[in-house]
Amino acid sequence: MAADHYEAGNVAEIALICALSTGTGHSGTAHCESIAVLDPSHYDLLVKYDSTENLDFDAGELATICKILNLNITTFTETRLADYRRLILESAREQSKIMTEITGEYLIRLNQGKDLEAVSYVVENIARISSPYMLNILVSLLAHKA
Repeated sequence: MAADHYEAGNVAEIALICALSTGTGHSGTAHCESIAVLDPSHYDLLVKYDSTENLDFDAGELATICKILNLNITTFTETRLADYRRLILESAREQSKIMTEITGEYLIRLNQGKDLEAVSYVVENIARISSPYMLNILVSLLAHKA
């Protein structure tokens, strides 16, 4: 069964809510544990670069985002800011698609009572995890279900 059939919606978004949670409790429909790989300020940067606002060039921010998304860019020039932003957005979208698939299939199997199959699916697909951003989503979800 494909991840896009999961009725609760975008599971990567739910996991992101968990990742941003600072304690145990409810946030929307997602019960969240306080385990996270990334600091909430990292997500603030991702949101900033996903917005339509004009950005001031900040090589430090770009370096942090590139580390979060595992983009191999180490030197930044102001004239290429639009290119960096486009690459960041494309990478975040692609990584979110993969995480929606992995976490969605995991939750589907888990909700069917197939706990071992759910975890096996994650193990079989762990090589698709390519960044701290993706790992944070997965860790948050697994911690929630543990």
